[in-house]
Parts: sequence; C-alpha cells; structure tokens
Amino acid sequence: MREPEPEATSQVLQAKRAGLLSASGLATYFFCIWMTSPWLGFPMREVSPIFIGLIALNLVLAAMAPAWGTRRYVGAVYGTTHALVMMVVLHDLGGLGVAFLVFVQLFPIFHAAMLGSTGEVFLTANMTGASFTLLALAEATGALPMRGPLVWPVTPGQAIAVAGISWAGFNFFALYASSYGEGLRRSARSLQEQVAARTTALQAANAELERRAQALEAAQDELRTLLYAVTHDIKSPVNSILLIADLLREQPQVEREPAVRAELDRIIRLAGGTEDMIRDLFDFFQLMATRDAPDWFELDLLAQETVETIRPQLAARGVVVEVETLPRVWGERRKIGRVLTNLLRNAMQHAAAGRGRVLIEGAREDRSVRFSVSDNGAGIAPRYHAGIFELFGRVPREDGAEEERPGSGVGLAVVRRIVEAHHGRVWVESDVGRGAVFHVVLPVPQSQSHDDVTPGLAA
Repeated sequence: MREPEPEATSQVLQAKRAGLLSASGLATYFFCIWMTSPWLGFPMREVSPIFIGLIALNLVLAAMAPAWGTRRYVGAVYGTTHALVMMVVLHDLGGLGVAFLVFVQLFPIFHAAMLGSTGEVFLTANMTGASFTLLALAEATGALPMRGPLVWPVTPGQAIAVAGISWAGFNFFALYASSYGEGLRRSARSLQEQVAARTTALQAANAELERRAQALEAAQDELRTLLYAVTHDIKSPVNSILLIADLLREQPQVEREPAVRAELDRIIRLAGGTEDMIRDLFDFFQLMATRDAPDWFELDLLAQETVETIRPQLAARGVVVEVETLPRVWGERRKIGRVLTNLLRNAMQHAAAGRGRVLIEGAREDRSVRFSVSDNGAGIAPRYHAGIFELFGRVPREDGAEEERPGSGVGLAVVRRIVEAHHGRVWVESDVGRGAVFHVVLPVPQSQSHDDVTPGLAA
C-alpha cells in the first residue's frame, strides 16, 4: 500500500486542526453569548440550533479530515461558508446594533489561511466584507428588519462607513494571516525536505550497513570454512607427528640417548600444544557463531557440573576445588558454562601441582552478579594482565626458561568475548608468587528486583 506524501499528511493534519479549533472557538463564542443573553437580550432560541449545528459539523469535519483536507480550494470553501453562516448569526443577534461582534468574522479568515493559499485567504476576507456590507445596507434601508434590544437608527451612509472600515480590517487581517500561514507552510516544506533528506540518508546508511553485515557474514562463513579445512588438514599431520615421536621415544636405542629423548619430548610437547590450539580455536569460532536465548539459571549447579566434567584432570594434578554459595545468573547458560570451564582449566593448569587449591565464589551486588575463580599458583605479573585476554595471549615463564606457560592462548580470549557479549566485565588480580583471582561481573536485567534473585544451593 502506497504511503501518503509528507505534504498531503501535513494538509490533513492542518484540516483536522482547523476543524477542532473551529469547534472549540464556536463553543466558546456560544457560551459567552448564552451567559450575556440575560443582559443583552440575545435571541438564544433562534441562534442555538445554528451554533450547535456548526460545532457538530466541525467535529465531523475534523474526524473526516483525510477525505477532504487535500482537496483544491478547500480553504476558500471552508472560510467563506463559515463567514456567511456567522453573518446570519450576527443578523439574528442584532445586526448593526451589535456590530462589535463583527470581530468573530476574523476567525474564518484565519482558518482559510491554515487550509489554503494566499488567494483563498483574500477571497474569504472579501466575501466576508461584501456580505457584511450587504447586511448593513439591508438593515439601514429597511430591507431586513433590525432586531434585538440594541437598535438605533442607522443611515445608509453610516452603514457603508461601518462596512468599509470592517472590510478594510478584514483585508488587513487577511494580509497578516496569509503572511503567517505562508511562513508556516514554508517552514513545514523546509522541515519536510530536511526529513526527506535525512530519511534518504538514513535509508542509504541502513542499506550500507546491511551490505556490510552481509559481507561480514559472508566473510565469517568463509573464515569458518577455512577453519574447518585447516583443522582437518593440519590435525592429521600433527597427530602423525605425535604418534611417530611417541613410538620413537619408546625405542631401546633412544633410551641410551638422553639428548635424543629430550628432543623427542620437546617435539611431543610442541605438537600437543599445537593440537590443543587447533581444537580450542575451532571451539572458539563455533561457540561465538551460535546464540542461545538468555534465561535465569543456577550458577551453583553449573559450577558443580563443570567441576565434575574435569574431575579426572583435577585428580591427576592433585588440585582441590571448593565451590561456595553462588547466586543466580541471567544469560546464555552454555556460554557462561564455557566461561567457568575455561577459568577452572586455567586455574588448574597454574595451581601448585600436588597441593593446588581453586576457589569459586560469588555474590549478588546492586544491579549485577559477581563471581570469581582463584588459585594458589605462580601468579601473573601486572604487565601481562591485559594481554592474557587477547587471542593467543600467553605469559612467559618467570624462571628464565624459553617455553611459555601451558595453554593455547585461546581460553581467556573466549572468556572475555563471552562476558562482553553479556555486557559484563572480566579482569584479573594477581602478582608473581601470589596466585591469581579472575573476576567476572554480569549485569542483572532491571525488570528483576532483588527479591527475584535467590541464591542457589551450596556446593
């Protein structure tokens, strides 16, 4: 369905506004006449039906503005019709005897300025002046009987003088109203042009954003395809290297060559790290490419499930995990689970072997939920705190060895991206020899009150 043009919409709005203004103005005028009729003797029985009919007509016209507001010459028809009817009302109220009420004839001229062109405004003004002149002459010559309590003899010359002054006043007001109306129309046209230009620019920007989004999605698809291919093509050779190196290390002659065995151990360690990096990188892209519906869930239960998943590795390294009471969390449960898993694996790898301790704790704050994973490992120097959350960011050993600490450099990057996607924050507090504490803060939807978030069961 075709939308109406902005100018047509503005004309309909002006027509509706004119109808409502006329209805309210006529109602006010009628009320004033009715209130003063006991002292001025206005014949309310004769004029009341006219007032009520005009008020009702304008209410109907306001409601039906789309049907007539955009038609040609609507300003002239609307203004002159009201002017002529109000001239009949003026005659019924007393004619020249109440000529001070002629000021109400200005309102049809103003409404014509709202609805039509400058020519239509002056047409309404001159029709009003001509009808008042005819009324004045008819009453002065006796062609129409003068009525009402305020009746005094008026000669034709006096009637023409009064009508001439009124006619000039009508045209002067028409000049002012048309200038004001034309200014309003120019402002409206300028505003419409600006809106149209901004709308066009916004549409172009939206189209460009959509094009870039499609290009980005295509690039991501291409990257995922490349990743799948690289994973498949590299993983098999890496596995072969691991298998061959492991078989060579078991050979009797290798047992008699410590240097050779050390090099084979180094190959196995580096190949194993490469395999871990490929797996973690694949999991990273796969996780960030999917999105689940967020919901409330118990962080306690999720932490317990995470601990159970890696319990064999924990036992192998002699690491003990303590889980304190944790609050409920709002978000994607699977991704927050990955955050816990990665933080817990990171703590397990760096905790003191054989006597490692990892603590998971949390609390509800004002408009957020905080939880942390701490360990008693070697700690991280402050200069590396920001870099460890970058992709492939790793911390070198502090003991002078060439090798970096264990890990693929992907896990904490995944943590940061998941937390930031939940509009949260993650950071680390640590120093060399003092262990590390990783803090995560996730926002709570403002629609939820404090009582809606209750702690889960203690682990």
